[in-house]
Amino acid sequence: ALAFIPELNFSKILAGSVGSQIVTFLIFTFMCSYTLARTPFMKRVAVWFITRKLARRSPWWFCTFYFMSMMVAAWIMSPTVLFVTYIAISEEIFAMLHLEKGSRLASMIMVGQTMACCLGSGMTPIAHDGPILGLGLYEAATGQNISYTSYMGACMPVGILVFILMLVLFRFLLKPDMSPLADLDINKLTAGMPPVGRKESIVCGVFLCVVALWVLPSLTMSFLPGISKWISSFGITMPPLLGTIVLCILTDEEGKPLMDYSDALAHGVSWVCVIMSAAVLALSSALSNSQIGFTIQQAFLDLSDKDALSAQRMQRSMLVAVARGAHDHQLTARRWIQRHDLLPDDLALAKRQPRSSRRDPDVHALPPPSNSFLSISVYCSCS
Repeated sequence: ALAFIPELNFSKILAGSVGSQIVTFLIFTFMCSYTLARTPFMKRVAVWFITRKLARRSPWWFCTFYFMSMMVAAWIMSPTVLFVTYIAISEEIFAMLHLEKGSRLASMIMVGQTMACCLGSGMTPIAHDGPILGLGLYEAATGQNISYTSYMGACMPVGILVFILMLVLFRFLLKPDMSPLADLDINKLTAGMPPVGRKESIVCGVFLCVVALWVLPSLTMSFLPGISKWISSFGITMPPLLGTIVLCILTDEEGKPLMDYSDALAHGVSWVCVIMSAAVLALSSALSNSQIGFTIQQAFLDLSDKDALSAQRMQRSMLVAVARGAHDHQLTARRWIQRHDLLPDDLALAKRQPRSSRRDPDVHALPPPSNSFLSISVYCSCS
């Protein structure tokens, strides 16, 4: 549909969506993650966490370390591939404990590992489509780049706090019967695990190199700016692309390629995420177009330059709309009034206005807007 808009060019839409480096980044990252998940490495990570001395003290410590293992693995792994891998591990634990699906303990483990996977995926932009897409859109809209270290420095503490809150809710609100975990023989989880082979070692090494190429530019910016800029100049797609090439060239003990390109492309790539990301990029390019795009701040600035009265009307309408939304959703109207200097007449008008009516209020009867309107317009455009 966007191709039929005269101001947009169909070739540019394809180049900015399907041809974007974010889309190719996702495809090659999914392929590298899928190859790593095909090795016993992820199970080794989970077993290493749950075999610590502290994890064996009580069932609650076991669940804490089990969820922590998934959250840590989600820092550098694709959440789709990781979750499928951990489902197999949880099914093995359920079989050993004779837990039925739907029981409170089994439900807590499934919900916990799901939340741990989501938290870990949001704490770093490494191999994750959501943060990468958000950072890319922010850079396209503002021209400012947010480094990986800055992102992780802000999101990791928040993710850890939410993780602790999740454990507290499980412990004091859900209160499952943890006695079955007391009979869990952890040694059985490691019984059938094969020794580390050539394939697993090379795949893990290549994947760690890919992660290093993502993180090193932001870590070395202060003392090695030349190398940092040189690595960053290749873009975010270069590390997983190199990893895919290396994995397709190197072979295992049997002489087979470490990555089956056709299998990884068919079963390892989450095409739903890829298509969704391409669609979001296409829509964002249309919305940010200088000819047909809409920016709230620029719209008010243009009105202010041309017609002060029209600007006051639009500003007052925005204030009333904010008050109406706060009243409809039972938000704290007092905090809105204090924070944005909203006048009592505005709130009263918003309450009297019917829900079905979305007409502009009589702005002539209202006082002129306050100086806090700019902050409100910025908040509305970002929320």
